[in-house]
Amino acid sequence: MPEYLHAWIGDEHVGVFEKVSPAHRATFVYDQGSRRHLSLSLPYDGPLTKKSPQNFLDGLIPEDPGAKENMRELTHARSTESWDLLSAANADLPGGVLLTTQETQPGRGEDFTELAQESEISARITEIKRGGSGLGDFSAPPRFSLAGAQGKFALTIDRGECFWPDAATPSTHIVKPARTDHPGLDEVEAASLDLAQRMGISAAESRVAVFHGQTAFMTKRFDRAETDGGAVVRLHTEDVAQALGFSPEEKYVVGAQRTIGLLRKYGVDENVRYDFIEQLAFNITIGNADAHAKNYTLMHQEDGVTLSPIYDTVPIALMPGYEQKLGMRVGNQRYAKGVAAGDWVRLSRKSSLDVDRVLGIVQDVNLKFLDHVEETLARTKMAQTHPREMELLLRTAERAAGLPERSDRASTHIPISRVSNGQDRRKDRGLDKTAAGGNGGSFTTHQRPSSPPPSP
Repeated sequence: MPEYLHAWIGDEHVGVFEKVSPAHRATFVYDQGSRRHLSLSLPYDGPLTKKSPQNFLDGLIPEDPGAKENMRELTHARSTESWDLLSAANADLPGGVLLTTQETQPGRGEDFTELAQESEISARITEIKRGGSGLGDFSAPPRFSLAGAQGKFALTIDRGECFWPDAATPSTHIVKPARTDHPGLDEVEAASLDLAQRMGISAAESRVAVFHGQTAFMTKRFDRAETDGGAVVRLHTEDVAQALGFSPEEKYVVGAQRTIGLLRKYGVDENVRYDFIEQLAFNITIGNADAHAKNYTLMHQEDGVTLSPIYDTVPIALMPGYEQKLGMRVGNQRYAKGVAAGDWVRLSRKSSLDVDRVLGIVQDVNLKFLDHVEETLARTKMAQTHPREMELLLRTAERAAGLPERSDRASTHIPISRVSNGQDRRKDRGLDKTAAGGNGGSFTTHQRPSSPPPSP
């Protein structure tokens, strides 16, 4: 017997997912007259690929098998398949989409009813730090679903009070604790986003929050907004992997050129493509090798899409035991340390971008990184305990910025004095388009760990 999931964007019913049996992939049909894309991979005015509807649903649930199993147990779902979890959860989902088994949308009450006690928040943080999913046996069932591989949970914060979200109560914040085998990850991610903001890059608001003595990275959701009356509303967004119709498992196969092509077709204007170049350059500059297609998000507007604030900025370069291959390559380069001006030129030409504009963005990102890294990323415990890796980030940024290298820096400590010289040396802004950001310097070769890197 067929089963259905009704899709909503805000208060508008836009279409229906159908699954005729557990063995079949989900299909999707828009309502007659609908003029809103549920996803760019599900165009209302064009054909849908067979995999796109199922891949879209898969992109709304956690990737971690343990988190899926906990979600199944607590929601009494039939299985850990995305269809069954989403049908049972009545969940607050990423972006502006709601899915319901009924043709009616969940009512939104005037008051939040599921108060989140600080002790319970602390307990969830503790569970994730120990390697759990954060969806354990708590009094409040998990009425939210967060995509990604790392343990996290959602909260609704209103006038200083915390509540558990559900389909009728949009979440406002995401809490992402660092596991005990990744000490300092919460601090370094918050510092990286602070760095981006100081550099003038649109970035998600974040901080290291404390609940009953337990610390965790917490970020304010950019896919939520507050009305003049104080109500929280969901904003329609989707990550690049979803927009292209890829499954979460395929997030590493999407390249920069394909992403730019998507933005060329659907972006509100050409500036969106250069906003992406800026975010891509920032991730490469800080050594965020794990920035993949699910770490870049599109925000749907009436006349196209814009790019969301940057998020999930973890400098994997400061975690040398993990894979350093780029999640999204530039040109033919697989490692951040090898990305040179020629690779940006190659990407620009293949993507029909203005070469000089792209090189100017890359140079500016690296100059601003050198201006602001001292008071942000370089102050973190992770940077202080990995001085060689931090040193290599600085050297690479100097080359990419077109600045001459200096050798008056000891490799046994973070070279704060040299970092601060970036402001004084801005007079040397000429970028050698064939050599700047070259391949000098190298990272120590490390074996890939048996467990995956802390992917967001």
